[in-house]
Amino acid sequence: MPASNEVKVVVEEFSRGQKQFTSIDVANQVKRSGKWRRNRDVASELRDMYATDDAALAGYSRCSIAVKGGSKTATLYFPSGTDPEDYKDRDQRADSPTPPASRGASTQAFQTAQRTVAAPAARSRSAASGILKRAPRNMVTQQTDVADIGDVLDTDIVMTKVIKTKERIKIPGPMIRKLGWAPGQPVDLSKIKTHNAVPVGIIVAKDYRVSLPRNALNWGTQPVKVILTSKNDIIFDQA
Repeated sequence: MPASNEVKVVVEEFSRGQKQFTSIDVANQVKRSGKWRRNRDVASELRDMYATDDAALAGYSRCSIAVKGGSKTATLYFPSGTDPEDYKDRDQRADSPTPPASRGASTQAFQTAQRTVAAPAARSRSAASGILKRAPRNMVTQQTDVADIGDVLDTDIVMTKVIKTKERIKIPGPMIRKLGWAPGQPVDLSKIKTHNAVPVGIIVAKDYRVSLPRNALNWGTQPVKVILTSKNDIIFDQA
């Protein structure tokens, strides 16, 4: 994904200051300027900037670091020759967007973006806690922890598959085999990172596929990329 002007401005600012940063740092700085950029999109833009040797990242290297107490990994961009262990903001959260101070078209665009990314009311979540406020009776009561594709290095990706069917999201059999699951076995939902809670009692099908309802993710019927990571987690991205 080509880098937006907002992201380039922040990266150039960080680069001038020889700052170490992750996609969360860049996305939060963009939001503080009154613009709205999803961390997932920022992460994709950073990967493209790095892959194309963008001048803003000249002299920078990248590596995978542990964040959130070691429960997740993130991609750190750092000036070559500096120590990645010097990066301290490992427990920060993505900021909520701040509306622009100016009115008119920019404010309207921001409000439109807010409506676009809002979760359905029936599954509304607290921005601070990430926990489902309420869920249907046949749903588990706490959402799984969504792994952001932006925090996954290309080298951490074992297998990917784009799913275009609109009825359900069927995780391919080869991925399930890699996890060591067998037909008829209950699915360990802690290994499948979704936006919303999914029904309990899902089992592996005879063809080794695992079928999830579309409302497990917030992307409607759009094509979805299913990703198996080196940590044996199943995560998702928009295709």
